[in-house]
Amino acid sequence: GKLKVINVGIFDKMKDGETDKAMGSAAFEIGDILGSKGNITAKRLRNGGVLFAKVRHVPRADGDLYIKLRGFNVKNVDRGFLRRGKSDPYFEISHLEDDSAGWTPVARSKKISHTLNPCWKPTEVALDRLCDNDRDKAIRISVLDHERSGKHQLIGSVEATVNT
Repeated sequence: GKLKVINVGIFDKMKDGETDKAMGSAAFEIGDILGSKGNITAKRLRNGGVLFAKVRHVPRADGDLYIKLRGFNVKNVDRGFLRRGKSDPYFEISHLEDDSAGWTPVARSKKISHTLNPCWKPTEVALDRLCDNDRDKAIRISVLDHERSGKHQLIGSVEATVNT
């Protein structure tokens, strides 16, 4: 068969308008990963650290989920100057990794500035990416307050499935 290689790069996210800083990269052969225990392989990075790659089979796409979210009177966690500020909410949709690695974001909205009643633009997420086409697999929808520092504050979250 044909040799399949994936290149993975790690970047430090810089402030808006600045170029993200490259931290390291590695190339992995899919066959090597699939032939390893647990379908996971590690590579040492030149400047220190280790990068892990895991491959798993996901059935072909079973369509997309169309999501339209809106918030009403969301908690104000961003009081700002003279306590008059309002949150800058955005949502994030995550799925639970099979290997208990935690929740992995698969979709994120744009923030809506200074509102407690956000109405986000519709989002489409491929079901294979969202839940491995298993409509009963847990997903998490989180609403966060965007902070320029990158230390976004959780406003609230809910766990559900595509079927619920």
